[in-house]
Amino acid sequence: MPLLLCTRLLAAKPPSVDLEAVLTRMDQAAAAFRDMTARLTKIAYTAVLKESNQEQGTIWMKRADSRAMMKVEFQAPDLRSVAFEGTTAQIYYPKMQTV
Repeated sequence: MPLLLCTRLLAAKPPSVDLEAVLTRMDQAAAAFRDMTARLTKIAYTAVLKESNQEQGTIWMKRADSRAMMKVEFQAPDLRSVAFEGTTAQIYYPKMQTV
């Protein structure tokens, strides 16, 4: 019985989505946006070398009044923090104790 139920769920047609309606809902939700946190994985691929590099970290975003701030903290393989506020960006390298 569970297999039959899963098959029916997979066969169900997804509802039609109007792009303009989705964008309007996103604009409305953006007005109430205050902050978010997420884990991230950044993958950079160099086609000439057929090589990919992966970095892992955490991203924080906060909006207070008209100010927006963002910080990305990479934990692996090299520890560093990147902070953005307004039009200013800063990169902190803790091993070198340099901004």
